[in-house]
Amino acid sequence: MLHVRDTLAQMTGAVQDVAVRMRDVAADAATQRQALDAVLGHLDALTTLTDANANMVAQSVMASDEMNASAERLTEVVARAQGGDATVAERSAQREPSVAVDFF
Repeated sequence: MLHVRDTLAQMTGAVQDVAVRMRDVAADAATQRQALDAVLGHLDALTTLTDANANMVAQSVMASDEMNASAERLTEVVARAQGGDATVAERSAQREPSVAVDFF
């Protein structure tokens, strides 16, 4: 009878130890979940900033292309106003159009 009582006491102690460890694991899992949620929130913010940056770059490239086109037209107008200097107009026409917008 004493042996059974000791065995049951050991089993009860082991079960209590497992219960304590399970509570610790659950607490650690909750802490990890909170940390992962924070990381995901920061990743979402980074994605938003990256998208905004990409849009600004695309707008800058398009504005630059428009400025280049305006500069070419102005060069042609100035060339015609100066007596039709064909070399300036030809150089302007020979330039390759910007392909930066095609990238986006």
